[in-house]
Amino acid sequence: MPHSGDTPNAPIALGPGARIRIVAPSGRIDLKRLESGKSILENHFGFDVSVDLPRESDRYLAGPDACRLDAIHRAFDSPDVDGIWCGRGGYGAIRIAPNLRDLSKRPLPLIGFSDLTVLQGVLASQGIRSWHGPVVSQLGDLDTTSLEQCARMLRGTGPAVLLPSDRMQVLQEGSAEGPLRGGNLTMLASMAGTPWTPDLRGAIVFLEDVGESVYRLDRCLQQLRHACGLEEAGAIVLGAFTQVPEGESKWLDSLWLELADTIACPVVGGLPVGHQSPNWMLPLGAHVKLETHSATMQVVGPWVRE
Repeated sequence: MPHSGDTPNAPIALGPGARIRIVAPSGRIDLKRLESGKSILENHFGFDVSVDLPRESDRYLAGPDACRLDAIHRAFDSPDVDGIWCGRGGYGAIRIAPNLRDLSKRPLPLIGFSDLTVLQGVLASQGIRSWHGPVVSQLGDLDTTSLEQCARMLRGTGPAVLLPSDRMQVLQEGSAEGPLRGGNLTMLASMAGTPWTPDLRGAIVFLEDVGESVYRLDRCLQQLRHACGLEEAGAIVLGAFTQVPEGESKWLDSLWLELADTIACPVVGGLPVGHQSPNWMLPLGAHVKLETHSATMQVVGPWVRE
């Protein structure tokens, strides 16, 4: 296990008995799927789970902006919460991001992905490290391997391999080390020009997305290249890009080959992350090492505090 002080900015390990608060910062939530995920957090992970949801939804949002924001602040303020797990992605996080206050005095880890990429970027600007991982309403769809990997990463127990050799698809060879940054491609591009513009220079950058036409993905990549330093990334790691419109899968393959041709860093695919099963947990901001010759990506050193 990692020792306290080794990783001062890393989140505290979350093992059985940890107190988890479920919040809804983004889109409307299917309560049956949420209840299924909550049961998994309690019975599989052994967490003590509480829920703080808006009373009523607001159009495509889980609730009014003020309600969703207040729930996050309440979680950070509560001495009875060890970690915050987002109920669903969708859309809405960027509406409350400007009003998220400084939370660095009590840096709780926030768990989620997709639309939550925005909140994780805001927290990173405050020195708070988050977990890129499945939302609560997705947990019931995941395979056992994903659930076990998530539990191991949260506890801080090995192995620290984030991209196993049987999954890596090498598009551009090489090796690199750096902080792990990234998330949902569309959301990262939407953050360009905001106070939380991602700085991807020297980073191991992972990307995923769902339901986007290839030309939209291309446009987002161009935005990251010209505004966020993707041109100077240490490496690029591709997760799942699901629900691409029919007939565009060949275009998607060509887009990744073009990316590998035009950016001078290792580019690989096969990361088990995205809007499908498997969806593994990734420690945002942790130092990782990618090697194409050994076909692995792994965390270097401890990634949580005791």
